[in-house]
Amino acid sequence: MTPDTTPATTFDVVTAAWGAEFIELYLELCVANQLSPGNLPALPPGSRYRIFTVADDVARLDAHPRLDAIRRLMPVDVVAVDMSEADRATRSRERWNTHKRMIACHRRAAADAAPERRGLIYLAPDFVLAEGTIAGLLRLHSRGARA
Repeated sequence: MTPDTTPATTFDVVTAAWGAEFIELYLELCVANQLSPGNLPALPPGSRYRIFTVADDVARLDAHPRLDAIRRLMPVDVVAVDMSEADRATRSRERWNTHKRMIACHRRAAADAAPERRGLIYLAPDFVLAEGTIAGLLRLHSRGARA
């Protein structure tokens, strides 16, 4: 079976964040950066912004006013992910396994996007983008780049 290489027409921007330290950094620094010209505003209509987190952090994220600027551009979903499987393999001094939690969030995002053939843009909660990064990704994707 040949994979479909048709470019996506809508995108899910996905961030996995949990815990007060990362959520605060994400909300205070990264959200404003993602809103810069050529980033979130460059996404086509029908795109959505999705934050994957633990159940305890859903209400805090969903109610935070910093996300209102994104909500004016596109729908914002805050999604609780079951981390019980990811948290089984913690080391003795860890509260959770960060990498396995992130993998669980990314898998859920991919499963949610697949039926509608939505493109995925994964953003970490602790880095900033150069202005125009997302617009550049969209140009590359429209020319056939898959990753």
